[in-house]
Amino acid sequence: MFKIIANDKNIIPYRKELNLITGGALESIFLAQLLYWYEVNDCNEFLKFREPCDHPLYRQGNSLVEELGFSIKIIDRIIKVFKNKGFLRTRTTLNRTTYYKVNIELINELLSEVYTSDEVSNKG
Repeated sequence: MFKIIANDKNIIPYRKELNLITGGALESIFLAQLLYWYEVNDCNEFLKFREPCDHPLYRQGNSLVEELGFSIKIIDRIIKVFKNKGFLRTRTTLNRTTYYKVNIELINELLSEVYTSDEVSNKG
């Protein structure tokens, strides 16, 4: 039965050393997911819903609540923290869609303080 979890392809990475820049485990998991969407969208801004809704652009599973399994209260708290830290900006359009913009330069700068180039090259 454990192989269901051990072989899961839908794993969100948790790197405890990220807690040094994020402030906690949930924040580190959230950061990993933001970086995933940044990379997948090959850009610095992407559309994401906070929670399931009736918006015409929403598709089942396309919300942070569903992806992370966090409550909307936790999602909102982390977004506020990340905005205050300068990690993230949001833009909400007139049709009530929210776009997230990751401050990749700041995050890379902070990551370079957490990881030395030797550690990164040894991990792949």
